[in-house]
Amino acid sequence: MRSILVFLTILFSGLALAQDKAIPVMIRADGDLDTCSMGKVATATEVRAGPGKAHRATGKLAAGASVWMFDERGDWIGIAYGVAEIECSPIKKTKAYDGPGKSGWVPKKSLRLLAG
Repeated sequence: MRSILVFLTILFSGLALAQDKAIPVMIRADGDLDTCSMGKVATATEVRAGPGKAHRATGKLAAGASVWMFDERGDWIGIAYGVAEIECSPIKKTKAYDGPGKSGWVPKKSLRLLAG
C-alpha cells in the first residue's frame, strides 16, 4: 500500500511540474507572410506560461493594452507585450520569440485583432 502511495505522489508531482514548464511563443515562418499581428486586450486577462489555465500565471494585462500576436494553439494566442514596436517581417525559419518585452499566452477571446 505504501509503495502505491509513493508512486501516486511521484506521478502527480510530475504532472504538476509539467504544467509549470513554460511553453515558448513561436514566431512562425510562413513564406512571404508577416510573422505577427497587432492587437488589443478586449477584456482584462492573465498572461500564462503556456496555452491553458493549467499553466502558471506570469502577469496580467488590462483591457486596452497593446499586444503583438504570434502563435495560436487551440483557444490560446501566444503574444508579446510591454513593447511599442516589433519587427513582423517574414522569416525563413520558425523560432521561439526572444525579442523585446515579455511574452506569454492569453485566451483568444480576450483579444481583438487590429492589424495583420
